[in-house]
Amino acid sequence: NVEASARFIDKDEESFIALVVDVSESVTTGENVEVLVERLQDLVTALEPGADESSVYISLIMFGRSVRQVVPFTENYDVVRSQLQLIVDDPASLGINGMGTDLCNAVDQGVAEVKAVRESRSTAMYGGVLTTGTVITVTDGKDTSQPEPCSPVVPDSLIQNLISLGISSDVERADLTGIGPQGAFLVPTPQDWESAFDEIGTRV
Repeated sequence: NVEASARFIDKDEESFIALVVDVSESVTTGENVEVLVERLQDLVTALEPGADESSVYISLIMFGRSVRQVVPFTENYDVVRSQLQLIVDDPASLGINGMGTDLCNAVDQGVAEVKAVRESRSTAMYGGVLTTGTVITVTDGKDTSQPEPCSPVVPDSLIQNLISLGISSDVERADLTGIGPQGAFLVPTPQDWESAFDEIGTRV
């Protein structure tokens, strides 16, 4: 009404994306591992912002029997791509025990890291930055560290976008949906991977 007014204040925008990748032995010794790494690298390239676009930070988490953040949130996409290449060239150098699949803890770590960095940025910038959070999980199997499926991840104000991609027939869609409620892609053959990764890149 005539007594009301509004002022719009421009805010910087930042996207934080945790890429959670299964590097269990079944992945690193599979005959299609080179194709998978190429698709992952293409996804990273697709997520790179243009010159006038908002900042995008990518964190790389890898897991087998153990879970490790290989690359903390960064805008250096070459570093992310080079670490992904090690899945083919030298998986032992990643320092991850590949004799198992600790899927649930890997997803939980990705969610926790996205939430933490978003809270940190909001505090540091006194709320003067708009951030978004995404976790993308890629796996070829079920969690072998516990008897029950992963507890469903519930989006909240700090983590709104959870996407999962199952790259083998050993993954069940229900399990993928639990860790990827905003997008669960069951693509057991390499022929399906390119279109799935392209769609994920577009969504994010």
